Amino acid sequence: MEAFHLRGRRPVEAHLPRLLDDIGAIVDGQSQTDPQFRNQRLYTRLSVEEVHRQLIAQKGYTSQSCPKHETLRLRLNALGYYPQRVAKTRPKKILPRPTSSSTTARVVNANHQSHKEMQGPDVILVWVSRSRKTPTSLYLAIQYGLKASNYPLIPGDFERPKLPPALVAHRKNIYGLTIAPDRLSEICNERQHNPRYASLDNCRMEVSEAEGMMRREGIRWLSTTTQSIEEIATTIPQEIRPERLVY
Repeated sequence: MEAFHLRGRRPVEAHLPRLLDDIGAIVDGQSQTDPQFRNQRLYTRLSVEEVHRQLIAQKGYTSQSCPKHETLRLRLNALGYYPQRVAKTRPKKILPRPTSSSTTARVVNANHQSHKEMQGPDVILVWVSRSRKTPTSLYLAIQYGLKASNYPLIPGDFERPKLPPALVAHRKNIYGLTIAPDRLSEICNERQHNPRYASLDNCRMEVSEAEGMMRREGIRWLSTTTQSIEEIATTIPQEIRPERLVY
């Protein structure tokens, strides 16, 4: 983004200060990390065009104020998202939203390391979906150079009295991000078409189960309900104290 200043141009964030947060909020909950943490990528079906549409539909941007597709693509790249063309194929399973050719986004680690070069994540953000894990992990990667992954807890994870197997080996790197059930319900109602999933009772259950898991396992967490991404991302390295950071 420094290139804009070198050319005497102001970056789009100068007049849209919440753009990066809004992009992250849209992608959060629609991305999936490698469950074995063999890499730091987050896979999502969202295209650049769909991000543009949702910025207008969900975040209050107008067609005039919302950045053009190419500008959004550059911002996605700056955040670690890289559009990937998906060729025609015969899926083994019927996909919810099949397309013959679509642009998907993926998050890769800041150094573009290969699988063999990676030594595991510095921090893994854990909680239920829609708790701001993705924008926080992006901020940690960009501002602190950390390998940040997120792991969304699902109802099946609450059926066992311990951490999901994929997380056990990374216990010291886990940090929880909770959110008030009523706020979670509001967010889910905005983005989901499943009333049961977004119901306040269901959100209370998920948050309660997640908090119970964190307590049993002795894992720290904080609430994202009223804190900014910057505040959250500043707290996490101080508590996790990743080895790559100098204190």
